[in-house]
Amino acid sequence: MTPPQPRQLERYSGYVQPQHALGYLKALKIVIAADGSVSEKELHALRLGMRYMGVPDSVRQQVEEFDPQEARLLQVLPGFQLGGVEARYLLRDAIELAAADGVYAQAERHAVHRIASILGVSLEVVRMLESLVEFERAARRLKKALLPRGLSAVL
Repeated sequence: MTPPQPRQLERYSGYVQPQHALGYLKALKIVIAADGSVSEKELHALRLGMRYMGVPDSVRQQVEEFDPQEARLLQVLPGFQLGGVEARYLLRDAIELAAADGVYAQAERHAVHRIASILGVSLEVVRMLESLVEFERAARRLKKALLPRGLSAVL
């Protein structure tokens, strides 16, 4: 397995403190399971995110074994500052993971909105984060269309 790139680790280490990582990841898993199941694409995206974060194997295993259907958000959410940057990153990552299978289901959206309410992030900011995730996905699709994989490796 390829180790995480420094830029990717820097992104996460700046706002997910080690003591918050497990709760952060469990909250993400609750969101992607909100529509009744966790798709293979969502699970793959979560695993990739854990790898990028440099999550230790022991924490990864706890997340893998965690049953989101039996959990409550209030039990797992990290103690982030209300309305803080950590809370916004959690919401952004939750939206990204929930849409990894191509469907940002209503139940997943509701779970994201509930986290936002608990963590003191306004609905306006959540909508902007949802738009950001859509924009990033569109930019990736455009890049793939303009720079096919074989050519982009040369450039």
